[in-house]
Amino acid sequence: ELVVTARDTYGNQLVRGGSFVRVVLRSEGMSVVQSEIGITDNDDGTYTGFFQRGSAGNYTIQASIDGLELGVKALYLQAGQLVLINSLVGGPVSMFLAGPYVAGEASFLSFTFRDEFFNTRYQGE
Repeated sequence: ELVVTARDTYGNQLVRGGSFVRVVLRSEGMSVVQSEIGITDNDDGTYTGFFQRGSAGNYTIQASIDGLELGVKALYLQAGQLVLINSLVGGPVSMFLAGPYVAGEASFLSFTFRDEFFNTRYQGE
């Protein structure tokens, strides 16, 4: 949820709606993805928008009221809860064959843990 609060030049909150509020969410990844967030006028000087992104990463939010730019705010969306069925186990092809395996030999496995949208979860997330 995103809330924009309209204020006058002295910083006082406006108590009525009616302004045109525009909010744009932009990804900062390999490919730039931009989407406009639908905004609801709460008729009390606040405006609410909801957004859901399927990709974790760095984003910016840019807002304007009646054409006056309010600035750009950076945010990081982290991956959701771990979903094991979306996760990967990897290693050399020989590890997935029937054998033979030699006791005492080093082996290599990699695990990639992912959320419901297949975002990679990193340590501590």
